[in-house]
Amino acid sequence: MQIVGFLAVIVLVGLMSLSGFQIVPESALNRAAANNDTNASSSLLSISGPQLPGSRTSLTPAEPSGEAVPPVFVPATVTSQAAQNIESTSALLRGEVSVGTESVGTVFFVYGYSQSDINQSLANHQTYEQVVANQRTEAVVTRVARSSSNDRTISTRVSNLAPETKYYARLCAERAQRLSCAPTVTFATIPRVYSPGDVRIPSIRVTDETAAAADQMTLRMSVAMRDTYDGDVYVVYGESQARVQDARSLSYTRIDEDRERLQKSRVISNIRGTQEFTKTIDDLAADTLLYYFVCVEYEGLRDGTICTRTQTYRTYDEDYGDKPRVRTTAVAISGTTARLEGSVAMRDFINGKVFFVYGSDLERVTRAPGETSMENLRQTQDRFQRVFVDADLDSNDTYIATVRDLLPDTLYAARLCVEYENQNKNYRDVPFVACGELRSFITQ
Repeated sequence: MQIVGFLAVIVLVGLMSLSGFQIVPESALNRAAANNDTNASSSLLSISGPQLPGSRTSLTPAEPSGEAVPPVFVPATVTSQAAQNIESTSALLRGEVSVGTESVGTVFFVYGYSQSDINQSLANHQTYEQVVANQRTEAVVTRVARSSSNDRTISTRVSNLAPETKYYARLCAERAQRLSCAPTVTFATIPRVYSPGDVRIPSIRVTDETAAAADQMTLRMSVAMRDTYDGDVYVVYGESQARVQDARSLSYTRIDEDRERLQKSRVISNIRGTQEFTKTIDDLAADTLLYYFVCVEYEGLRDGTICTRTQTYRTYDEDYGDKPRVRTTAVAISGTTARLEGSVAMRDFINGKVFFVYGSDLERVTRAPGETSMENLRQTQDRFQRVFVDADLDSNDTYIATVRDLLPDTLYAARLCVEYENQNKNYRDVPFVACGELRSFITQ
């Protein structure tokens, strides 16, 4: 019987082994229970062996993985919506920005009646500033937000649109040094007038005259097409006032150029709405008087041409860097009275304002010359004073001035100066001051 019992035990252990169950000493179970008792209520459970039909499953705590779940990246999206509140010269542009898990930078619209100008303005640029720097003539860039950290609906009213015109618009946003732009949406403004008698013709004006060189004329102009469209803007200019004046009655194609006496130059074609332009004309003769006017030919319910008045512009000479010649002679002292002397040769300049400067502040007397005017050299009692001696010097002359009641036993400095007009580095006519030698003296 003992042999039979021993065999039965062996068979039972074999069956348990085949079933995946293990015999664990009670001491080991007690130690595991002691270690896991505090976390038993919150631990995950796992099956320690295969589950057989009809058997009870033994469960043990699962080990935590220790690996953080990576966040899911959600890109920002930009969506354009249909324009609303469309009138003859204005409309409400709309769109949406969903930031996802990103931070969005500047949000802006690019719109205009030329789809190619819009696309060229955007090109492959990566920031709002780059788009503004490369903005084409018939595209407008309008910023609506500097940054966004939340989903938001975007809308902005745009004006100065051309009546009865098809427009294109795109909403864009900066994302990690690149742009995301929504597909183009279109809308058409309505007519403003319906009969020729109600048409407002264009307005055109020159807002600035500058130059970057002595042989150039740069004009900045503003054109408002109002109730007309497809405007062609051009400049007519020349050295002959009569030839330029005669060209006012001719269309652009009928103007025959005549060397330096009469020339024409197109600024832009087929514009609508309100636009600003800059036109540079070069290869001009330096220090020469020109006559010019700007015109726009327009179409619509009324066709025609409108021009500015005939204006004049003198190209710059090459005197920048030159100046009148000024000399200050020795100062004669008698107690607290000083006798100042000097001479001025205007050279190629005219209308000089001649004056002496003197004072106990030697630094201020020293730095009197430069791009400034006589009036900007502010007087400060004995520290710095001016003595005016001539208002309109065109050639050469010598000057004497006596100053009294100076501080006794004090070091002074004096020099003769002249204010004249010249071009600065930007070829703008501005006042300059040139001065002679610095003469110091001590009162008694």
